[in-house]
Amino acid sequence: MIILGLSFDYHDSAAALIEDGKVIFAIQEERLTRIKNDKRFPIRAIEECLRFRNININELDYITYYENALKKFDRIAFHNFFKKFNFKIISDILKDWIDEDKFFPSDKISKTLEFPKSKIFNVDHHQSHRDSAIFCSGFKESLVITIDGVGEYKTFSVSLFKDGEFKTLGSSNFPNSLGLFYSVITAFLGFQINEGEYKVMGMSAYGKPLYLDFFRKIIYVKNGKIILNSKYFNFTDFEKAPFNNNLIEVIGEPNLSKKTISDDNLDSKQELHYANIAASAQKVTEEIIISLVDYWKNKTKVNNLCLAGGCALNSLANNKIQKELKMNLFVQPAAGDAGCALGSALGFYYKKSKKNKISNFTCSLGSLFDKNDILKALSNYSPRDYKFVEKKSNLIKMTSKILAEGKIVGWFQGRSEWGPRALGNRSILASPKFKDMKNRLNSSIKFRESFRPFAPAIKSENASEYFEIEENSNENNPEKFMLTICKVKKNTKEKLPAIVHVDGSARVQTVCENENKIFYNLLNQVGKDTGHPVLINTSFNLKGEPIVNSPTDALKTFELSNIDYLVIENFLIKRPNYKNLNKI
Repeated sequence: MIILGLSFDYHDSAAALIEDGKVIFAIQEERLTRIKNDKRFPIRAIEECLRFRNININELDYITYYENALKKFDRIAFHNFFKKFNFKIISDILKDWIDEDKFFPSDKISKTLEFPKSKIFNVDHHQSHRDSAIFCSGFKESLVITIDGVGEYKTFSVSLFKDGEFKTLGSSNFPNSLGLFYSVITAFLGFQINEGEYKVMGMSAYGKPLYLDFFRKIIYVKNGKIILNSKYFNFTDFEKAPFNNNLIEVIGEPNLSKKTISDDNLDSKQELHYANIAASAQKVTEEIIISLVDYWKNKTKVNNLCLAGGCALNSLANNKIQKELKMNLFVQPAAGDAGCALGSALGFYYKKSKKNKISNFTCSLGSLFDKNDILKALSNYSPRDYKFVEKKSNLIKMTSKILAEGKIVGWFQGRSEWGPRALGNRSILASPKFKDMKNRLNSSIKFRESFRPFAPAIKSENASEYFEIEENSNENNPEKFMLTICKVKKNTKEKLPAIVHVDGSARVQTVCENENKIFYNLLNQVGKDTGHPVLINTSFNLKGEPIVNSPTDALKTFELSNIDYLVIENFLIKRPNYKNLNKI
C-alpha cells in the first residue's frame, strides 16, 4: 500500500510518501522552491516523492490531506462573521478562500494531479500531528500530546495510545492557545510569526522573567486544559497587530522598529526590556507545557510521551520534561505543519492495516544526488578549485584538518533532512574551540542577529562528558534530532566557548555511528585532531532562506557567504585564490 500525504495552503507545505507503513521519502516544498515557509500546493515535493520511488501518480493507492478545510472555515466564520461582524474582513477572507480554492482540497488535489477523488481523504489536523509522532516513536504505549497555534478548532489535544488503540483524553479549543500566545509575543518583539519563534527562545536567555506573574494570569492550565484570556489579543482583524492596547498598557510598546537585541547593545534599556518580555513568555510557556504533561502523566501513570505541533519545537521545555518529569520523550522532528503530511499518511495506513511499528526512524528522508549531479553543478568552476577524493576516510581527514585550523566548512552528504534542523547532511560546520567562532558565523556566514547561539554535534557516547544530558531509554530521543537544550558542564565552557549560550546552555545533537556513519567518523577524527569530538553544527543556509537541498543550492550559498570550504559528497571545493588543495 503506497500513500502520499500532503500539507499545503497555510504554511509549511510538504509531501511524504509511505509504503506498507515504511517512510520512503519526505520533503518540504520550500527546499525545492527556495521560498521560506512556502505554503503553495507542493507540486515539486510530490514530483520528488514519485521520482525517488520511480513511480507515477496512478500507482499510488491513496492520497491524504492534513486537515479538514470545512471545519477550519467553520471556526474562522464563527469568530469573524458572527462574533464581530466586519464586512471588509469577511470579504477578504472569502476572497482568499475562493481565489486559493481552499474549501475543497480534495478537488484541488484531484484536478491538479489527475488522481481519483475517491482515493483522497482528509484527516483532522491534530490527528495528523498525533500520528506523525506516535508512529515514528517506537513506543507501544504512550501519551501523545499536540500543542500548536490552531487546527480546525483544537489548539491542544492529548491521547493515550495503548494496545493498538487511541483514547482521546482532553483538548483545548481556539482561542485558548499556547502557540498563538507565543506567536503574539514573537510579533510584539519584532519577529515574523511562524518563523521567528525560535529567536524569542534564544533572546529569552538575555532577560529576566519580570512579567511572569502577569503572563500567568492571562494564560494558564486548568484541569489539564489551556485557558487564555483573549482580552489582550486580536485574533480576528488580520489588518491589525495580533495584540491590542490592553497588552501594551502592561508590558509597554511593541518593537515596531524590528530592531533586535545583540551582544553589542546589552546596555540598551529598551533592548533589555524586550529580552525581559521574551524571558517571561518563555518561562510561562515552559510552565504550561510541564503542567499539561504532569497532569496527564498523573492521570494515566504512563511514562512515555510523544510530542508534536509547533510548540513541541520549544527545546527548553523539552529538556524540562526529561529533567523534571523523568519521562521517555519522543518529539516528531518535523513537529510543525509539514510533519502533518507524514502523520496524515501514517495514520491512514494504520487505520487501514492496524500495523503501527516503524523501526529505525531517521530524518534522512529527502533528496539524494550522485556524482553526475555534482559535476553538473560544478560546471562553472575551474578544476583547480575542486578535488574528487576517492576514499571517504581521506576526505574526512582533510576536512577535520581544515576545521582544526579554524576554517568554516559547508557539509553536504547523503539525503536531505526532514524537519527544520540540519543534522549533518546539510550543515555548516566549525570548531567550537575558537572563542570568536560564534560571532564569525553570525556576522559573515549566516548574516543574522548576533545573539543567536549555535548547536554542538557530538559523538553520542561522549555527550555526558561535556553536557548534562538526561538518560532516555527511547532509541529516538530528542537529542538525536537536536530538539532539547541542556546545561553545559563547566570544563566544556572553558574548552569549547563557541557553543555555550549566555545562560550556560546548548542545544545538543548526539550522533550515533549506525545512523550517520560519515558524520560520526568526522566527529571521531575531529576528536583525534583537537582533543574534543565536538563541532558547531548549524543549518546550511543564509538568514531568511530554507536549508539547501541540491548541490546547486549549496554552491550558491557557498558563493554568497564567507564559508571557507565546501564538501559535497566526495568533492572538496575551495574558494578561488585559497591554497592548493593538494597541500591539505
